[in-house]
Amino acid sequence: MLIFLAVTALLIGALHLWLHHALLSATSLGPRATRLGRIALAALWAAAIASLAVGIHIPMSWGRPIGYAGGIWFAVLFYLVPALALIAVVALLARATRVDARRILVARRAATALAVVGVLAVCGWGTWNAHQLTVRETRIAVPGLPPGFDGTRIALVADLHLGPALGEEFARGVTELVNEQEPDLILVGGDLIDGTIAKVGPATIPLSALRASLGVHVVSGNHEYYADDADAWLDHFATLGMNPLRNQRIELERGDDILDLAGVNDYDAPAPRPADLDAALAGRDTGRTLLLLAHQPRHINAAAAAGVDVQFSGHTHGGQLWPFGYLVALTQDVAITGLDRLASGAEGNGDARGTQIYTTSGAGAWGPPVRVGTTPEIVIIELVRE
Repeated sequence: MLIFLAVTALLIGALHLWLHHALLSATSLGPRATRLGRIALAALWAAAIASLAVGIHIPMSWGRPIGYAGGIWFAVLFYLVPALALIAVVALLARATRVDARRILVARRAATALAVVGVLAVCGWGTWNAHQLTVRETRIAVPGLPPGFDGTRIALVADLHLGPALGEEFARGVTELVNEQEPDLILVGGDLIDGTIAKVGPATIPLSALRASLGVHVVSGNHEYYADDADAWLDHFATLGMNPLRNQRIELERGDDILDLAGVNDYDAPAPRPADLDAALAGRDTGRTLLLLAHQPRHINAAAAAGVDVQFSGHTHGGQLWPFGYLVALTQDVAITGLDRLASGAEGNGDARGTQIYTTSGAGAWGPPVRVGTTPEIVIIELVRE
């Protein structure tokens, strides 16, 4: 982690040197404005680097304001750097065509100011938007669903990313909102945290109040592996009343009816405990309805081949920052948010019903506490017989 921070500090530092040129030197600002600009860029560079260590090396108790500010600055960079690069290219083309230097300077100052104001406005709105947690309700028709489970309400919660920017109060708000919906089953789709158990664990305590008659079940996401041991995190979640599904399957009962719920480790989980859907489904009754909780939608092809009826996933954040969603879509075989169906059906057992998948855009935000073009959500899914 320290090596990562050092390399990142150098790379981000080089980017800030270029920003110094694009914002201050190329626009020929006066000495006072230049000095203030240098101080601001240096402070923002430091906040951005420090934000990566909050929840890992820096305690959340005093580090979250740094993590919050640094995260927002990363979002600003995401939009500002391309805008300033475009302005620089246009300025170079203007010089090549021998446009008067004074006219270029005036135009560059105006364009740079417009870019800065526009990006700050977008990111300011995106910061507000990232905190507008909503409840999205939908129905999924499941062929062969046992009668006892007709009308079952599932709360799908994923991607809280408690850590540098979002803490205990956010976890409490999510918990209260979920419980208000009175779900029968709560599925927690991974990426709950960004950090270590020692630093971030206390922020997860409000999740212990989650309640559902069919239980609260959780799987690992990729972020559970980054700063700490994922199995240790799942053990921690178990102390909060969640049931960790580590390549496992359980039976859910309602009256005389039973369906299977399986959960797998994250798609990118390393050895010795990688994702293993075969292990999770070993020995099951193939005539039962089968639900799968998997952090990444990329499990969908294996799920379809195994006869999964509905897969529940997160991970994508809906792209989080437009237009990043278009790139995220290239890594997935299904829609990056909402309900989709793999048309080929379950090839492994000849089942022609097909496998459906619901992918939530998630409740929190990774890195920047900013969302542009997508909203944070908790999804309430009602299962109905088809």
